[in-house]
Amino acid sequence: IAAPLLRGARLTTVRASLKRLPPTMARHLLIALLLVVLAAASLLPQPERLADTRLQAALGRALAAFALARSLDGVISVAQGTEVAIEPVGVGVTLAPGQLLDPVNDLVEQFSSLLLLASASLGVQTLLLGIGAWWPLKAAVAGALLLLAGCLAWRSSAPAPLRWLVAILLLLRFAVPLSVLASEGCWRLLLAGPFEQAQGELASGGELLAAEAEPPPVEAEAPQGWLAQARSWWQDTRSSLDPAERLQRIEAAAAKLTHRIVELIAVFTLESLLFPLLFLGAALRSLPWLARAMDPHPA
Repeated sequence: IAAPLLRGARLTTVRASLKRLPPTMARHLLIALLLVVLAAASLLPQPERLADTRLQAALGRALAAFALARSLDGVISVAQGTEVAIEPVGVGVTLAPGQLLDPVNDLVEQFSSLLLLASASLGVQTLLLGIGAWWPLKAAVAGALLLLAGCLAWRSSAPAPLRWLVAILLLLRFAVPLSVLASEGCWRLLLAGPFEQAQGELASGGELLAAEAEPPPVEAEAPQGWLAQARSWWQDTRSSLDPAERLQRIEAAAAKLTHRIVELIAVFTLESLLFPLLFLGAALRSLPWLARAMDPHPA
């Protein structure tokens, strides 16, 4: 019974002592305590591990989409070389869907280039993440934070160069992990659903286009009587009119592929380029505010 009473008395004494502190001194101690917590957090490996996991997942998505784009480019190249003949009575014209697929092929090539750029952006972020996790930088961040906390706790002031140094070191240590995690949050909230839908429909559209571009198999004809030959001739004459419908199906598949590729271009532009630049720019803009926030005597 005495131990809980003793602890309660100590807590009451500490609270009373804090209440008797001047507001400026309480602010100094609060900032110093936060700096000590940041110093401990800067030595932990969890921020860069979590961010690296998110970066590897994003890089995997980009590489999978790149492989899909290259396979789709091959399908379109094969389809462009396919000829469709319309010969109702043995004499007709030969059509090729190449002109229909030229714009889609150009768009797929541009999409592949964008995916390479997105992969390069993710690779650069991975390198920057490794720089932030470098142990000398961690030690420098923790040491500068503890030095600033000591200045605030014992001298009640800190020189401006030290505060700016701490702000810059914090930016180097945490800007990239926080940017990666913020981008991942935006991805899950805004882009994951459209990406899954567009990628699935792009894969199915490529398979449909490959099936439409594949020439029909030629079967060996068995000996037939004149009635069976006439029926076969009539069926061939009717089916020879189908290539026009086949071209329409190819055109519809190409239009669907175009829409899905444009959606994926928007998704990867936001995820791998705009979001990281936006959050890193916000971190740079917050540098003066961070230096002022560590000033116990704000103007």
